[in-house]
Amino acid sequence: MHVIWLGRNNALELQLQDVGKAINHTSITRVQVDLGGGTVIDSNTSAGLFDLSNADRLVLKFGGSSITPGQYRARIIIFDPSHPDGLVWGDQPEDMVFK
Repeated sequence: MHVIWLGRNNALELQLQDVGKAINHTSITRVQVDLGGGTVIDSNTSAGLFDLSNADRLVLKFGGSSITPGQYRARIIIFDPSHPDGLVWGDQPEDMVFK
């Protein structure tokens, strides 16, 4: 479970892996985090909440978001040249608690 402290500068760093090895994150052009219920945090519309500059991890700065506090089952969707329509990452949603 990931805890996001609203109003704080804490960042959530995620390393996406394929068959146990970190993928190269430099080709990721866009990320969406679908919290369900129609709430999606998108790097295209909320660029300041994402740092996509790292080769080995995604950095999510959701403390600056206006998400309603609560627990969410988040789906991470990544976009890159091979997946222009997005690729849902992983088999299980990520638990995220916004406090």
